[in-house]
Amino acid sequence: MNEFSVISIPLLAGLLLYLVPERFRLIKGGVSLAVSGIVLWMGYVIYCEAPHQVYGSLSSNPLSLKPPLTDMVSGAEKFLTLNIDNLSKLIVLLICIFAFLVMIYSVAFKQAERNPEETPPAEGCGAARDGGTCFRADHRARSILS
Repeated sequence: MNEFSVISIPLLAGLLLYLVPERFRLIKGGVSLAVSGIVLWMGYVIYCEAPHQVYGSLSSNPLSLKPPLTDMVSGAEKFLTLNIDNLSKLIVLLICIFAFLVMIYSVAFKQAERNPEETPPAEGCGAARDGGTCFRADHRARSILS
């Protein structure tokens, strides 16, 4: 599996979804949630693999460099090596989980923002007109306090 795709897939999906108009935000939310789920799965696959190294390569000479520059580039390949040990695998997995949870929250928040009639009204704001403070107490807060 290409470990660089954990970075490139969300980046490309975000750039493409940026071009989609805002009126399709439900579709954008579904696609971004799906991409985040795929990346979470890819992070889990990386976590389950054995520790190894991934080597980058510049030997194909994509820029058709002149001979003096190829000597400089050949020494740069050692800086393109990724050491995938247990700690880095755990960090990748935790970042993927966190990103997936943030995506779920943001899609649900946008959905609640589109339907404001489903949110409970603010209570206790009558006192705010008289110079008091406005507080919001819904049924969950009342059940905790009682």
